[in-house]
Amino acid sequence: MSAINAIRAADFIQTMGVDTHIDFTDSGYANIDADLNALRYLGINHVRDESPNPDFDPVGQTHLGDAANAGVKFVFFAQGGVDPSVVAERLHDFAAAHPGSIIGIEGPNEVNNFPVRYQGLDGADAAQAYQSALFSAVKSDPLLHDVPVLGFTDFPVYASASDLNNTHPYSENGDQPRAAILAAASDQAAVDPGKPFAITETGYHTLTASHGREGVDETTQAKLVLNTYADAAQLGSKQTDVYNLLDAYQDPSGTDQGAHYGLFRLDNSPKPAATAIHNLTSILHDSSPDSSSFSAGSLDYSMTGLPGTGQTLLTEKSNGSFQVMIWNEPAVWNPQSDQPIANSSTSVSVNLGQNFETVQVFDPLQSADAVQTLHNVSALSLDLSDHLLVVQASGAQAASTIPAVQPADTFNFNTVTESAPSDPSPTELNSVLPPAITVASDVVGVPQTDFLQHIASMTIHDHDLVL
Repeated sequence: MSAINAIRAADFIQTMGVDTHIDFTDSGYANIDADLNALRYLGINHVRDESPNPDFDPVGQTHLGDAANAGVKFVFFAQGGVDPSVVAERLHDFAAAHPGSIIGIEGPNEVNNFPVRYQGLDGADAAQAYQSALFSAVKSDPLLHDVPVLGFTDFPVYASASDLNNTHPYSENGDQPRAAILAAASDQAAVDPGKPFAITETGYHTLTASHGREGVDETTQAKLVLNTYADAAQLGSKQTDVYNLLDAYQDPSGTDQGAHYGLFRLDNSPKPAATAIHNLTSILHDSSPDSSSFSAGSLDYSMTGLPGTGQTLLTEKSNGSFQVMIWNEPAVWNPQSDQPIANSSTSVSVNLGQNFETVQVFDPLQSADAVQTLHNVSALSLDLSDHLLVVQASGAQAASTIPAVQPADTFNFNTVTESAPSDPSPTELNSVLPPAITVASDVVGVPQTDFLQHIASMTIHDHDLVL
């Protein structure tokens, strides 16, 4: 066996984000206390929202500041109708009032759906010129110059002045997320190589039997969202924002897909996806002061019987315990019958490479508590079906980890560094993408109601909360 590098459990949680509309006051987001309670429940404090704009409802603008004061960290996307220099000025003022609250600045959102016109240009030319001006304004600002800039989103995709590529990999027909994540990353890398990438929108709505992008039931949404976060982190996404926090608008006709992407229902009750995220972040929670600074080690673990659609990811807490995330991605939704697919379990043997005092198995879809606890073992068997499980091994009884080493793909989203993390290799990209899509070996990087109405017709295919 070959030792596998772990990432810090806290770092994995920090890749988990959610899209919000905290500044909206005509929807479920109008209650900022409920918004913050929802984020607390998830265990997520990274959100993506639109840039501050004093021309909008001042109450909603105050809510952005309230969230920042509560410890929420923002990726703000630029409104394409606002001059980029003005966007940067407003972000400067927000950063001055709420230090450390901005962790990313994104170009215009989905310019194929929300066209940008800039300096007499339109279409992709306008978006690229706008993005270049935004990048220059941010990098010349004394408070913002170290904040990563993410590219604009469009379909088809284009290069943009940015530190990170930016993708929106929505899967169709209730499909698993991995192929869409890889396709979006490779498409963007093909036109803008050599950059790490982030996902600022992805997700699944729960309006079944609807036209357009297929919806799934709430339990299937939970399975797919957990797999999305795990796939994205394993493939190198620096932040993955699931769309979105709330079902924020009434849908009396039952036809508005955009009103059903939320992790929470209209009455603020959590859907199974929200509960599963809460359970996963609770399982991975590391309360130590050095949870984000210790040097993670490695573990000689291996799997027997893992299906070809199965994946794993290794994390470690500062107390030395390891968490092996294991998930499988068979088809889980039948778009013809609008019903979930019942998948049988596969027996998977996990060899941990050494003896541990305590080994626990967690099923985040069910609970934050262990569903199985073993003692003084070095191996175990799991019944793996169609969603993520976590094996936590604590109290190593033999020193078989290699010397502590920080994985090469660790990336501090708060700071742009000269050392860019590695992205999925062309070999892996080509192994998952449809035959018509290949990646060359030299590609190394991979008003409010109107907004929701556009979601169904989009054509882009692509931490603990401190309070």
